[in-house]
Amino acid sequence: MATDDHPAIRSILLGTLLAAVLAAGPAEAQQITGLSATTLARSGRLLVYGTGFGAVQGQGQVLIDGLSAVATTWSDTEIHAYVPEEAALATVSVMVERDAGGTSNAELLEVVARQAEGRFLWRFEMDSAHVGPWLARGADGTVYGSDSDRLYALTPGGALKWALAGAGGERPITFGADGTIFVAAEEVPGQPQGVIAVNPNGTVRWSYAFTSGYDLMAGPGVGPDGNIYATSNTNAGGPGTFALDADGNLLWTNPGPGANFINLHEIDFASDRFYSSYNAQGGSAIIVAYDYAGNELWSSSDLGQVTGSAPELDPSERLILARGSTGVQAWTPDAQIDWIYDPGAMPNVVVPTVGPDGVIYDGTWNGGDLFAINPDGTERWLLENQIDGFLWHLGVAPDNSVLVDGGAPGYGHPSRIRGFATADGALLWEQSFHVENGLNEFANWLEPVFTPDSRTAYVTTEFSGGTQSGYLYAVDVSNEGETIFADGFESGDTSGWSATIP
Repeated sequence: MATDDHPAIRSILLGTLLAAVLAAGPAEAQQITGLSATTLARSGRLLVYGTGFGAVQGQGQVLIDGLSAVATTWSDTEIHAYVPEEAALATVSVMVERDAGGTSNAELLEVVARQAEGRFLWRFEMDSAHVGPWLARGADGTVYGSDSDRLYALTPGGALKWALAGAGGERPITFGADGTIFVAAEEVPGQPQGVIAVNPNGTVRWSYAFTSGYDLMAGPGVGPDGNIYATSNTNAGGPGTFALDADGNLLWTNPGPGANFINLHEIDFASDRFYSSYNAQGGSAIIVAYDYAGNELWSSSDLGQVTGSAPELDPSERLILARGSTGVQAWTPDAQIDWIYDPGAMPNVVVPTVGPDGVIYDGTWNGGDLFAINPDGTERWLLENQIDGFLWHLGVAPDNSVLVDGGAPGYGHPSRIRGFATADGALLWEQSFHVENGLNEFANWLEPVFTPDSRTAYVTTEFSGGTQSGYLYAVDVSNEGETIFADGFESGDTSGWSATIP
């Protein structure tokens, strides 16, 4: 046993630390009056309350165990900061240091290691109630997510590397060949929204914004040529669809059919063209195809094609999308219908997803249906009125081992994440998200991001009410464990469930 784990010795050490803290006394310029927690894991979000911190951070810093913590919110009376990964697993001091000199009084915080919770390997609390559904995983395993203001970078184990203000925007996150991260700028109503290029160390490489127009309808996304593509809101003065080179230079703009509704879609890239999906003026969903020189090839609205969702490309570069609200369809690259799958009497289908072998998976939001479609449009399997609760968007692991869903068991309940067998739709496992402060936690993704080994998926969540910070989760989606819910789950109380993962 380590000496500092012995109760008597630990008591002496804590007494010594507290005496030192009290001896230092409060600084005249700033004072901590309380902390949001007395125990927190490494990379946990800590709120520091007090006075005299200064209206802006400047060169100020929060010192936790003597280490400078990443601070994401700073005001004269409240600071939000994250416990450094290098902090000792012990009771440590928390102090605020102003850029003009001087250090506040100290409060004590017990730092602990992150703990898994059933299939939840770890979760990271973002500093906003509004969290983007898009996540991305870099070649080195770094996980990126965004809230309404910041871009976050975390290690595969859930340790915060950095947070960059102004690079949130809750839009897609994409990479250049050299590892540069491309994201939308933070959305500020009435101000232009553009694209920011971020270095892997969290510094800004360049940013681009138009003089007018805001709200990116689709993108940003990096095409096979290395250029960045996005579609902006023409109704607010934006240029429509545009392309930037890897250095942030504008290559071309094309107003397209016009857009005025925030869809927050990804750009879909094929070998000789790309597809931007958004809502045209008047509200009808459309898909527009462009070549990489910026020429419009076709628009679904001009062709009179019925859409029900944004598309996803299959391995042969066909467009797979919902048809209205009742079926699934496949289009050729020239927007000709290849096939339609309509099982009948199944309204409210969710956005279909395509597996690595080209098999398409879909189901109904509230009808209890789940089905798989072969690449030629024939039915692979169908579970009708057999899926409990609501389905959210689906995702398929890279090795085709599991189909993941983030639906809810019913109204008034938090979401749950479930794994289904791709072979027949059988339920393999499930685990509920949380009820915290009386608020239900909901899955907030279009498709989860998987690790290459298909064992882990990353997802984000938000809480009902829009007042509590959302989370980024790492979830074990392997088929080696199961989760069993206690009776209390049905009443929305998830405190009684237990989980085992061999």
